[in-house]
Amino acid sequence: MEIQKKLISSETIRKAIEATKQGRKVYIRGLAGSLKALFLAQLSESLSKPVVFITGDDEEEEIVRQDLIVLNGEDNVVYFPQIREFAEGDSLFDSYTKNQLLSGFEKIFKNQRTICIIAARNIIHKLPHKKEFIKQSLNLKINQRYDFEFLKQRLFELGFEREPLVENWGEMSVRGGIIDVYPFSADNPCRIEMLGDTIESIRVFDTTTQRSINQVAQLIIYPQFPEDVDKFDNSPDSDFFDYFHDQSIIFIDELELIEKKIEEFFQFRQSPSLPVASDRSREKREYLNWQEIEQRLDGFKTINHSSYLDKRRFSGIDFKCQPQESLRGNFKLLKRKLDHYLSSGSLAHPKVFFLCDNQDQMERLQDIFIEEELDLSRIQFMVMGLNQGFVFPESGLIVFTDNQFYGRPIRWRSKRKFRRGLSLQQLNSLTEGDFVVHVDKGIGVYRGLKKITVKGHERECLKIEYRDADLLYVPLERMDRIQKYSAKEGVVPTISKLGGKAWERLKNSTKKRIKEIARELTLLYASRKFQPGFAFSKDSLWQKELEASFEYEETPDQRKAAEEIKQDMEKNFPMDRLVCGDVGYGKTEVAVRAAFKAVNDNKQVAVLVPTTILALQHYNLFRDRISKFPVKVEMLSRFRTKSIQRRIIEKLAQGKVDVVIGTHRLLSRDVKFNNLGLLVIDEEHRFGVRKKENIKKKYLNVDVLSMSATPIPRTLNMALLGIRDMSLITTPPRDRKSIHTEIAQFNTDIIRMAILKEVERGGQIFFVHNRVQSIESMTNLIRRVVPEVSVIYAHGQMDERELEKVMWDFATQKYQCLVSTMIIESGLDIPNVNTMIINRADKFGLSQLYQLRGRVGRSNQRAYAYLLVPSIKNLNKNALKRLRIIENFSELGSGFSIAMRDLEIRGAGNLLGSEQSGHIVALGYDMYSKIIEEAARELKQEQEGKLPAATEVDEFPRIEINADAYIPDQYMDQPDLKVDIYRRLANAKEVTGVDQLREELKDRFGSPPNQLQNLFNLVEMKLVGKILGFKLIKIDDLEMTCFFVDRISSNDNRELVENKISTIVNRAHGKFRFFQGRNDGFGLKLSLTEATQDPINYCKNFLKKLI
Repeated sequence: MEIQKKLISSETIRKAIEATKQGRKVYIRGLAGSLKALFLAQLSESLSKPVVFITGDDEEEEIVRQDLIVLNGEDNVVYFPQIREFAEGDSLFDSYTKNQLLSGFEKIFKNQRTICIIAARNIIHKLPHKKEFIKQSLNLKINQRYDFEFLKQRLFELGFEREPLVENWGEMSVRGGIIDVYPFSADNPCRIEMLGDTIESIRVFDTTTQRSINQVAQLIIYPQFPEDVDKFDNSPDSDFFDYFHDQSIIFIDELELIEKKIEEFFQFRQSPSLPVASDRSREKREYLNWQEIEQRLDGFKTINHSSYLDKRRFSGIDFKCQPQESLRGNFKLLKRKLDHYLSSGSLAHPKVFFLCDNQDQMERLQDIFIEEELDLSRIQFMVMGLNQGFVFPESGLIVFTDNQFYGRPIRWRSKRKFRRGLSLQQLNSLTEGDFVVHVDKGIGVYRGLKKITVKGHERECLKIEYRDADLLYVPLERMDRIQKYSAKEGVVPTISKLGGKAWERLKNSTKKRIKEIARELTLLYASRKFQPGFAFSKDSLWQKELEASFEYEETPDQRKAAEEIKQDMEKNFPMDRLVCGDVGYGKTEVAVRAAFKAVNDNKQVAVLVPTTILALQHYNLFRDRISKFPVKVEMLSRFRTKSIQRRIIEKLAQGKVDVVIGTHRLLSRDVKFNNLGLLVIDEEHRFGVRKKENIKKKYLNVDVLSMSATPIPRTLNMALLGIRDMSLITTPPRDRKSIHTEIAQFNTDIIRMAILKEVERGGQIFFVHNRVQSIESMTNLIRRVVPEVSVIYAHGQMDERELEKVMWDFATQKYQCLVSTMIIESGLDIPNVNTMIINRADKFGLSQLYQLRGRVGRSNQRAYAYLLVPSIKNLNKNALKRLRIIENFSELGSGFSIAMRDLEIRGAGNLLGSEQSGHIVALGYDMYSKIIEEAARELKQEQEGKLPAATEVDEFPRIEINADAYIPDQYMDQPDLKVDIYRRLANAKEVTGVDQLREELKDRFGSPPNQLQNLFNLVEMKLVGKILGFKLIKIDDLEMTCFFVDRISSNDNRELVENKISTIVNRAHGKFRFFQGRNDGFGLKLSLTEATQDPINYCKNFLKKLI
């Protein structure tokens, strides 16, 4: 790249690299902006040596890390995240940290050109001895001989836990001659398949599908780092410096700051009431002191960089580089700077680069530059996502970045490899005791698998218990009628009576009500579409500037939603669109763009929100986003004084306010608009259906944009297309900072440390205590623990106005810490709150924890979440696993199927009015979704004048075979897994799906036994038989008999019968004949005298040739 070419020719850079090559210590100053990362990349490239970057500045650590990923690629950058602060009686390293440490060390061991980034707080930690660590590693290769039992034992010794299904780091699973293992150093788990004592293959597989992705020739499995710090005693001391390559060059960034950070750490550790401080000798065993660190640094070539050294006394190498300031999107100021750089003669052969994060942004900026009359011939645009610009006089380099130009936070390009969570398939897996829904019979309790014998041959059925202990056995061919019951977290359904009529009545009444609501909505939206509306203009230059200045990278869903809204606004009838998406997914930015488009055409915008807190949030966000343009934004709520409210209302009527944000106060009779063009309704489900209808009737010609924070499932969105226009935002923002999450034992010093650390950087804290009875006592405890911090509490049983006042005071920063129940779970967006402490985190559900933690990390500040429990050691396994998942999922929207499922259930309930939540509880979410789809389809047919389709009937043939057909325990011993496979077979719609499942099981469990092969063949014959029109297929030792369904057998369908006969005769091979039976009608018989090996497989292949 051209920037790097210019740097290579720099004498200063050449001199610094040469000095490093020759000497032990080099002192430099004056590396500014992203030149620091460029220099590190050049240093590693020129000397072909690993480089270690140590800093005491958290933000600088992230900037350099992200820049190096852009320059060198993520595979060549090693990052060691912050090690736990509050390790007491629990693991010093959480799963993610273990992964980063071990995968980082593996890169260092293998690659001579890695650049390693490590925070000052990490280098003090002692680690297991390097030689012992490598010696204990397991190096497996294809065709290597290894005793199977010994290999299992070695994996146990290395700390792996046996699980039925490998999903997370540190887990292993054994099935027959297959071992699945998920090493902490790996991005994906591996499947080791053995033939006797020989490793036949090593395959990488995906945790979601459990299918192999590719083969590898070798797998190195490193020991897990100790779960408890006491285990360090078993080996001699080692540290990070031992693990670095001995030829590494260590770049020390601001030595004084590193020393200060380490001093602060030791001051904290010496707190007299911290449990770990009770044994002072442990401190020496666990950490290096500053003198030891200096001694360790002396063993490497080092570059000491400081920006604070007095350049008059500095005798090292000075780069004399200047940082670029943020111009906050000011093009006039940019023009003046460019004129100065290019015309003043202060730079020899100046060259200007403008770096953009992506192609779309570059093209958007080039358009703006042309319209702003900036000379593009003087600027070279490049797609290169560095964070900070700089001026390097010696090379004549003038670098701007779009991030810095607009004052954006750091771009977060590195994504955690841990994206697992629970797939929807795993989420729907059945465990004994789960509630299930039988489409025809109602809600029951799953009581496990039951083997039954049919005509001397074994089958397995699902056993379901209904009211009064009645039992229903569901065979494989009927398992597609079974759904796992799901509703809001914690809801317990009513068990149905087997054989009763109540279930059918409930389904019918729900469908009837849904159709009524859908008709009402259709009429309302249709009537608006016949009203004349205002057609807004195409995007202006200012519109492009506003969109280019968005501080985050827009997601595809955001971009699509914004375009759909703008297209609606440009039509000549009123828009009525709903935007759905999780909190934090960027709906408000979409609303800002729509509002700005309206204001550009001299129209006013009203933003209606349900609470004063939301009004304040939107007021701050809208004002901040539009601040550089001549747009007047105001807020109307009861927390504004009467005189201010009067003044705002007067200005609205005069057209002197462009955007007004308010609560129900906006709907008062005294509020009149001069020229209203757009109405935005946020959290639309919190306004009653009648109130929404009245609003829309009042503003019949005005464009309406509604927003909902509960996501709507795509299947429901498709079903409701035509009933209303919807945009879904389901992709999370890419460049938000991850939330540092720790599980810790309840301790007042930890609470004090966490609160004070946030207050010191000017932030606020949420403390979640979900018991109203003791919330006041907990608040008083926190006030005693941090007397210097202002603390207030809130809960849902408070008077509405009192609660609103508390929340307002907290949002306006009158208090620093809010002790609250779950009421902060949704809708609250206070960017200044970046620490959350959740007390008794073990009592919360997974989606509740996910939603709660989503209240922090909503700015460019690093966010912290502390999950407090009474005792980690005494937690039950499920609670600990739940907390570990949250701890490892540090990013917003990180594939969290279980949380999204809960949110979608809420969204589905809100979509058609709050009463629908009751239907979801009564029917289960999946049954409710099925009814909505049926209702929407029938309604569409009614509107098109078509007759409604006949109720769906089960046209799959009944199969009777003379053989066992089930999954043997010896092949798969986990009932939950077996049920999952049975249900997938029962729900298969095509033969290819059965083939894929057969291959999957062969991959995961080895070659299927005969009983399972029979089961596969049975399902394939069921699918093929339906296509051919059979109602019954019987196979015995001598022949296969197939009976056609009655509509084919009927004498009225002579032509259809002849066509069937002709098709079969032309395609079939084998001894077969047609027959006409007295009772069972028309059919065919196939002789099995030639099928000596596998008659069932022979029959299946015969039938497949007929289609």
